Amino acid sequence: MAEIDLAALRINPDLIAEWLTPMEAQAIAAASLGIDGWKAGEALLECVKGGQVQVVACSSSSALGEERPVAKGALLVTPDLWNMASYSKTEFWQGRALFILPSGSSLYAPKITLRCFRMRLNPHHVRTEFPAPINAAPKVAPTPAGLRGRPRGGHWEDMLIEMARRIHFGDFKPAKQANLERAMLDWLSENGHPGDESTVRLRASKLFKAMMGEG
Repeated sequence: MAEIDLAALRINPDLIAEWLTPMEAQAIAAASLGIDGWKAGEALLECVKGGQVQVVACSSSSALGEERPVAKGALLVTPDLWNMASYSKTEFWQGRALFILPSGSSLYAPKITLRCFRMRLNPHHVRTEFPAPINAAPKVAPTPAGLRGRPRGGHWEDMLIEMARRIHFGDFKPAKQANLERAMLDWLSENGHPGDESTVRLRASKLFKAMMGEG
């Protein structure tokens, strides 16, 4: 397999200023399809890998042997690259991906490790593949207290309960708070919920101290 010319995939960062994060694109897909976030994410990811939805990495780096050249500018992530992806779905929804690329025609040539960060999706492509529902239900006022309905942000409580359950029954023994933060981010991603690192860190700190007997 011929070496991929990464320099040819560079694009002007100004062109992607308004592009969507993976989680923003997932929310659009979920609203269009009327399904849960994680299921919509699967459909969106298939469009990404197939080339229907264009993706760029705002920053990236590559390594071959002892040389570690840092790539400059935004990088267009083509379907050819996705065919050589070595990543978890969790990493994609957090805007990261890892690719193992050939460095020449020989199968025995050393591979290039390409790491991509702060990935963004073309909003025009996302909305073309996942248009807004024609008969979208009108917005309604918040549900009054005492009536049925899940409170907004209730997934945070679900996440804390699940983390506490794992720790209590010995399924998960975080050695440090950072391990708990990573598990929380993974749970949010796998269940189709947004969550920034600062908010997760605050909850992880409280739970870690309470469950591990610190503080």
